[in-house]
Amino acid sequence: PFLQVAEKEADIYTDATRGYGLSVMKKVVRSLKDHRGMTLVEILVVLAVVGVLFAIAAPSINNQIALQEMRNATAEIVDVLRDARSSAVDEGVPRYVLFDPPRSYQPWRYDGTAWVAETAEQDLSATVEFDPVNFKSYNDEPETGATVPGNAVYFDTRGGYPNTPGLAANYSITIRGGVGRVETITVHTSTGQVTT
Repeated sequence: PFLQVAEKEADIYTDATRGYGLSVMKKVVRSLKDHRGMTLVEILVVLAVVGVLFAIAAPSINNQIALQEMRNATAEIVDVLRDARSSAVDEGVPRYVLFDPPRSYQPWRYDGTAWVAETAEQDLSATVEFDPVNFKSYNDEPETGATVPGNAVYFDTRGGYPNTPGLAANYSITIRGGVGRVETITVHTSTGQVTT
């Protein structure tokens, strides 16, 4: 039915154009009539080509996903550290972020008598992990008199580490991703600045 209607319209159009030969519409109708579909061999060839292209692209897609998870994890840790630092300064309450390898962390604050967890322990993506964190621990931290573990990044009310003997200029957190990529987050002890 569609082709018959199209043929009639093509004839009307041809008559209207008065001798200009076959109209574009007639050519379209003829090509629709002559088209009989694809053979099984043609379909199989197309599927094989698509399969090869997918096999070539799949590793690249997986690498991009792993790279993005690595970037997200690094940004998440940097945000948590910067938030802890700014909260310590703004509220005048010391804080630390406890790192529990391979991928867990938890922010803590001092409530005047003891350290209190601010949130539940958080986990990074399963494809990302960090190396054990070894920062300076305090058995009698100067501002609070409380213990600060060595696997925690500490921020006093000035936003940095207390200036004590044996304090390094900066400490690093190394994050490793699924594609062999490594990111390093540096915490500068005198200022508390967090950089990547």
